Formats: sequence, structure tokens, C-alpha cells
Amino acid sequence: SKPYFCCFIVSNPKSKERNIFFELLQKEFGNVHSMGRWKKNIDIIIPDRVKNQDAYFSLISKYKYMITFENTSKPYYHTEKIWNALRSGTIPIYWGDPLIHEVFNTNCFIHIKKMDTRLQQFNEFIKGINIIKSINDNMYLNFFKNNVILDAEKEDTRLLHTINEINKL
Repeated sequence: SKPYFCCFIVSNPKSKERNIFFELLQKEFGNVHSMGRWKKNIDIIIPDRVKNQDAYFSLISKYKYMITFENTSKPYYHTEKIWNALRSGTIPIYWGDPLIHEVFNTNCFIHIKKMDTRLQQFNEFIKGINIIKSINDNMYLNFFKNNVILDAEKEDTRLLHTINEINKL
């Protein structure tokens, strides 16, 4: 039993897909808590996720869902967003890395796929919202019955590649 429906922690307003999905979900359910600087609609101070991890993950754990959209969609580009939700026992609603299914088990999150056209993407957003509407308590618990990471070695390789790319900057 979780007291809140969905959270959203974003400071960067530049992801059109994320912004549209947030607005659609907010319109459908009306209780998506935006705690970041962008679209903030609730007075909650977010604990620092590095200095105060326990408090940060405890806050996220109070939500059934968390919008974990990336800023952009590129193969093997995924940030801490999906992992933060999973680690907190909250179901991520994910859009971003089109190859996320190679690392993370899609039975553990709601995967909003990247589509080629705006109309297709909009329809994919609606499909994701309909999935959320259809989830009952038993179905919700099924998200937590599987291993989250499918290929830890591939994730480690991706992280090393990312670190090497950052070092080149």
C-alpha cells in the first residue's frame, strides 16, 4: 500500500516527450506530484540523492509510479532515473533508451517505446496510460517478482563506455 500515485522529479524542461506524457498523465489522474524545479506542484524538499540516499529513496518509495523519462532517446543511454525508482520499490514509467530491454527486465517497469512519428508517439503514451489504468493490486505486485537486471555485464560495459566518453570531453 503506497500513499501516493506518481512522482516526477525533473529540472530540465527540454524533453518534449517527457513534458507531453506528464501533462497527459496529470490530466488523466490529476495527482502526479512534480517535485523538481520544472512544473513543481507540491511543497516537498527532495533529499540529496548522494548525501542522503536513504531519505531520497524513502521519499520515492511512497509512490506507486515514477515518470523516469530520459532527456533524449539514444541506444544504451540511460541515466539513474529508472534505477532510482526500481531501487525504491516504485514502478518506473520509462521512455528513452530503445535498447533498455537488453539490460532491464521489462516485466519490472512500464516501457513507453520511442516511436518514429508524433502521432505514433502520442498513441504509445495513451497505450502506457491505459496499462496503468488496468493495473490492479495483484498485477502491481507482479512487477516485483522478477530480476530487474537481465545482463549485468552489458550494463557494466555501458557504464565504462559512458565514463570513457565523459573523460574525453
